[in-house]
Amino acid sequence: MSGFAKEWALRWVEGFVVSHLFGKTSLNIVKGIVRRAANPDGVKPRVIGAFISLKTLGTALNMSRKTREERAQSLPEFIENLDKGEREVKCPYCGYEGEFKLLKTWKYRWWDVYFYECQKCGKRFRWQVKLSGRYRSYVIRVGTGGRKKV
Repeated sequence: MSGFAKEWALRWVEGFVVSHLFGKTSLNIVKGIVRRAANPDGVKPRVIGAFISLKTLGTALNMSRKTREERAQSLPEFIENLDKGEREVKCPYCGYEGEFKLLKTWKYRWWDVYFYECQKCGKRFRWQVKLSGRYRSYVIRVGTGGRKKV
């Protein structure tokens, strides 16, 4: 990614972070924007983290420091996990984001596959991950309940 494109991506993230600090954009939208800006060819997550820290600690925004810090408190942890290569998994059935029961892992071509069971709804799904390269991670529903025991 060229220097211009990286600078543009940082400005893009900045706009959404500032909007979130003012309460106009949800945290999930900001996380999605940060994920897209921090793609393997893009801006490094630690650079985005430093940039967000400057925005939350800076005095350019007309709001109290306490309010800025409260609204941005979950972003540093999210960016740290993104920098380590960890991704957030969301249940495709109920939308739960949290701890899942890992049932099995395996390798399929270039994907690392994780088979999970949701703690909230009890349904199972696969999460296929490729942390670097051109392929994106995705979730697949498994066992939609077609078979029933008699």
